[in-house]
Amino acid sequence: MTITVSEIAAAARGVARVLYGKPVDLVEFRQTLDGHPFAEVKDGVIHHIVRERGRELHHATYDDLDEFMYQVTKDATSSIASD
Repeated sequence: MTITVSEIAAAARGVARVLYGKPVDLVEFRQTLDGHPFAEVKDGVIHHIVRERGRELHHATYDDLDEFMYQVTKDATSSIASD
């Protein structure tokens, strides 16, 4: 199964509606800030990456959208709990 950016974005919008009750960007698709996680899709596989100061700190791959969304949801609920 090939995963696309649009599928990830749609799944993330659904999770955001449940968690926040409004649109929130849970997944970035390019590096925006140092240390902020983002996702890339290459050959149908999701790469979840954290880079800071040009150094890769975290890189996980997911070939299952549900597994990736589990991680995104876990991160989002952790962030909500710490606010």
